Amino acid sequence: YGNVRSSSQQALSLAYSTTDGHFRMAMVNQFSNLHIITMEPSQSNNTPSLTFKGSGNAYTSINNTEGTWMCYDSANNRFLVSARNNQSNDDRGTYYYFSTATSNGAITNHATGHFYNVYSVNYTRCEYNPQDQCAVIIFHYTGGLGVKQLDLNSDGTVTVVGGANTVYSQHNTGANKFAHLAYDAVGKKIILGRRSASSNNHMQVGKVITSGSSPSVTDIITLHTLEVNSAIA
Repeated sequence: YGNVRSSSQQALSLAYSTTDGHFRMAMVNQFSNLHIITMEPSQSNNTPSLTFKGSGNAYTSINNTEGTWMCYDSANNRFLVSARNNQSNDDRGTYYYFSTATSNGAITNHATGHFYNVYSVNYTRCEYNPQDQCAVIIFHYTGGLGVKQLDLNSDGTVTVVGGANTVYSQHNTGANKFAHLAYDAVGKKIILGRRSASSNNHMQVGKVITSGSSPSVTDIITLHTLEVNSAIA
């Protein structure tokens, strides 16, 4: 289905739709396009298989874009990819919002734009919160970690929520090890796991509050205080 661009770090991401039962894989390919592959899993006689349904370019000529991460919008059966965009050699934080047909992988692009319009983003993570019908993006940039909320609207538009006050300090060393997100279906909140901003050896978790005009990370606790940096390295 094509080759990944060899110079791009974290150029692959995968998400599954519980609405249509298909996987989507996003990849920055050797032609510097954001290529989306649609696949259907099945099982026969206890043997799993994967059927290639189709693929296409969601966006083209995006240069050495990397730090890609994809999440699934369960309210609208769409997908959001966050990335460090290098289309114009500017490394801005960018989102791509799209859907694909399960019959042939045809892509419908709904929206794209910058969630952080500054030339300094390194890595990104995104996760969807079905409770508030929005996505959260965390991103490492030269000043630390940023948190943005993206309201994913039913008409296919995206509204970026949050500003400079959502940015908090983080060690710049080992930027690709900075944090991870996951949705907690019981608490109906997105959970953030990260290396502590004050110590490489502390591992912390907190929850991301997305209902409102600006996202925030609250209730941060330290889980472990010994050699976390070595573990994630």
